[in-house]
Amino acid sequence: RHGGDLFHLYPYILTAQYVYGLRKDRMNDYWEAAVSLAERLNRIPGFRTVPEVPVCNMFHLYMDPSQEKVEAALVKVVEGTGVSLLGALSVRNNQTFSEMWLGDAHAFVPDETKDAAFALLSRELAEAAALS
Repeated sequence: RHGGDLFHLYPYILTAQYVYGLRKDRMNDYWEAAVSLAERLNRIPGFRTVPEVPVCNMFHLYMDPSQEKVEAALVKVVEGTGVSLLGALSVRNNQTFSEMWLGDAHAFVPDETKDAAFALLSRELAEAAALS
């Protein structure tokens, strides 16, 4: 994928080996967090994850609301709770799309804060849909 030979790739191999060693025992935690997050996202009308139940710590999120509406709702969530729920948004097959993955940072956000962020996201999207 990177090209080159073993001599030039050796620093990448060492780094990958080191980071894998730090995180290999937490892989199940990342997966459980992804399953929980996907479940919450699938409860939002017009949102669906692929796969519906993640098999690893990464999944895709498709959203019916336009990218502009989702972005506006996400900005309000960040302003209101300090939590950024999604990464970069794009449009794929006429749907708003985001790739989701979970790692160490997810564990640092308290459950109450996550609950508030999801509640606010749902309210903002419902209000945007009502105005349409």
